[in-house]
Amino acid sequence: MSATNHQSLLGLNSCSPLHLASDAIRQALSGVNPALSPDTFRATINAMRGFQVSNADSVLVTPDIAYGSDVRQKFNWYEPAKQPDFAPSKVLLFVHGGGFVGGDKREPDSPLYDNIGRWAAAHGMYAATINYRLAPQHPWPAGAEDVRLAVEAVAARVRSLIGTPAKVVAMGHSGGAVHVAGAVTLRKPPPEVIGCVLLSGIYDNTVGKPNPAYFGDRPELYSSQSSLPGLALSDIPLFLAVSEHEPIRMHAEAISVMKARLDNEKTLPQFVVLDGNNHYSSVLLLNSVVDLLGPRLLEFFARIDSCCT
Repeated sequence: MSATNHQSLLGLNSCSPLHLASDAIRQALSGVNPALSPDTFRATINAMRGFQVSNADSVLVTPDIAYGSDVRQKFNWYEPAKQPDFAPSKVLLFVHGGGFVGGDKREPDSPLYDNIGRWAAAHGMYAATINYRLAPQHPWPAGAEDVRLAVEAVAARVRSLIGTPAKVVAMGHSGGAVHVAGAVTLRKPPPEVIGCVLLSGIYDNTVGKPNPAYFGDRPELYSSQSSLPGLALSDIPLFLAVSEHEPIRMHAEAISVMKARLDNEKTLPQFVVLDGNNHYSSVLLLNSVVDLLGPRLLEFFARIDSCCT
């Protein structure tokens, strides 16, 4: 089935039931090897391309705003073209993956990660998709530090726009989830962060060997470089998601965070398994007619809003 025919042949729209969306995703990805590889990444983009929706007229985009002196320290900014009745104070800050050594806030010839910023703005929020310094030139904890800098920058931008403090939800996928988790556990979390969304990340470096390009090759440091202990003791609301068809390690890591929170009598994260998806397709769900993720995120946002007001 060609990408452009997905919606018409499957009868999908943005209000389709979740089980229809899951079936459509399984069908679209049926010929894609779920192994983690550049080929799977590109094949997944091509398979999911026809599910994206257009909202170009309803979202304003400002690209390449600097938040630091390095060429990689920039973000794209998204906001509703028509301001809602109440000025938004929430910002979804998204951090892409790429194995710590690659990736970009705007992947060529793909909806990524423009689709995430557009989804947030279409739902009345501000959004920022960021780049960050890459390994091996910039090892741990550079990525986490860049997320903290970006949080400061987008919070300042919101204050300049509406005159009130920002409420930042930091969201990361794969290596980006590692950076977001690091940003709130290296030391006291940035005060503007009211919640974190972690998709398919690794939080415990003592299980298996972490990527040496970013974390180095000194096992005695792996524990201190892990975000799991900090997440276990943190009161920041967490949303954890994994994909059905991705390495089981990602599932185990999410469960480890939940167990650690439970052991420390902290509020359990909201947890979602994205049916039919592989490691790469989860970030293509937002702003699509097969969005298994967005409704759950909106529920999470509403819950943390009620806790912060």
